[in-house]
Amino acid sequence: MTAIPTLFALPVFLGLIAVAAASDVRSFRIPNAVPVALALTFLATLAVSGNWAVLPGALAAGGLALAAGWALQAGGVW
Repeated sequence: MTAIPTLFALPVFLGLIAVAAASDVRSFRIPNAVPVALALTFLATLAVSGNWAVLPGALAAGGLALAAGWALQAGGVW
């Protein structure tokens, strides 16, 4: 039964993404509270659903995105 917690977390996730996008467009800054809230929403969804098997893949994807961002910034592309 992992669909129910995901359905409840989806509006929270989308709201936080909208706040981050609006803030980024307005001032090129995303408040630190937004990514923290996104991470906590993700962890709460995992805890409620009990589907901890997706955590390693999610961490790997996040690490790859972070590394790609660092590489782009170091290369002056971004």
